[in-house]
Amino acid sequence: MLNGQRLAQVKERRMHEFFKPWIGINYENTNPKVLVLGESVPIEEAKSDWLIHHINGIIDGEFNDGFQTRIQDIISIPDDYIENGNDYVLEKKIFYDRIVFQEYIQEPLSRTRQRPSREQWDNGKEYFKQLITKYKPDIVLCAGKELYNNLPSDGNEYKKRIKTKSGEMNIWVYDYAKKNTYVCCIAHPSSFGFKKNLWIELYAKFNSSLGDE
Repeated sequence: MLNGQRLAQVKERRMHEFFKPWIGINYENTNPKVLVLGESVPIEEAKSDWLIHHINGIIDGEFNDGFQTRIQDIISIPDDYIENGNDYVLEKKIFYDRIVFQEYIQEPLSRTRQRPSREQWDNGKEYFKQLITKYKPDIVLCAGKELYNNLPSDGNEYKKRIKTKSGEMNIWVYDYAKKNTYVCCIAHPSSFGFKKNLWIELYAKFNSSLGDE
């Protein structure tokens, strides 16, 4: 059995935030509040402000990120688009100004295909509770089934089934923030055979279902 000091040290490590989250400047005034939850950063030398620099680079057009592009496609709303000639294009700054983005595993992994250890997954559970309590999102978009399966086991399954002929969305509900936070699971956006249109449809159906709550 751990003594009091050692137990406190273990708890502190599990709740430790290494990566600074991306916090959109309009997040607090957005309804619903959306937090995108990634799994991990597979770059051993990543610094604590890696996410902030990465998303700023996407906004500034320095590079494209297929993972982020698919997230944009799924959760963007009409207000995120601006007129461009005869078309409308996503204004990335508007999009990112209204969301929070954070990683579940709060330490860099050494390579792209490395899987988190059991201890890292467990530490993520404690940090996740802290994250939800602090930012109080209405919706969490969970990027990947393995990540979803390693979320805290308390909470409840969403009472409505969100499905189409082609698939179904798993949704879990937590009340850490003294209100319901709905965690919507999608396939990992970088996975082979990712069905973007399916997840767009399922996420839209989920949003429509909230109006009946």
